[in-house]
Amino acid sequence: MIYFKSKYLAENLHIPLSRWKRWSREFLDPDPLGGYQSGFARQFSFRDAFRVFLGGHFVGVLKFTIPQARQILIDLDSWLKENQLYTWPMANDTPLKETRRWIYIFEPGADRYGYAVRSIVPRDHLRPDGLQEEAYTLELVGLSWEAFAAERFTHARMIDVDALHRFFLHRIGDG
Repeated sequence: MIYFKSKYLAENLHIPLSRWKRWSREFLDPDPLGGYQSGFARQFSFRDAFRVFLGGHFVGVLKFTIPQARQILIDLDSWLKENQLYTWPMANDTPLKETRRWIYIFEPGADRYGYAVRSIVPRDHLRPDGLQEEAYTLELVGLSWEAFAAERFTHARMIDVDALHRFFLHRIGDG
């Protein structure tokens, strides 16, 4: 398993080290090797590093508060794992089609969030005009369609999760 140190991640992602450490304290469980003065530098698995990066994106770019970002990460955790965004891609992992996914984070008046994932999947054949055909899907995360229709969501914020994941891979893989 590959592990990363805070300094490496902060430098390669162009995030101040103090901010990276703060985000890691906010979005991860306490370091199992010790506390602040244990003498051990925290090591991050790929999952933990991407989780901190994503949480930081929610706070720094989408302007969620730390508690809101923490709740969103908890809500999306199983979806991110199922869709292999928490695993380091291996050399033999060659997807047949490149899927683009956007996560819409709907904010109701209460403390409950709703999530929808919109995907564009290219198809193998071309249309008569020579353009590649695409299929669109919409998946709800943590909500049924009935609950989604019944909620009164005020607005949504969106992230291109695949572009963010590729950016993260490029930055830490090339360092």
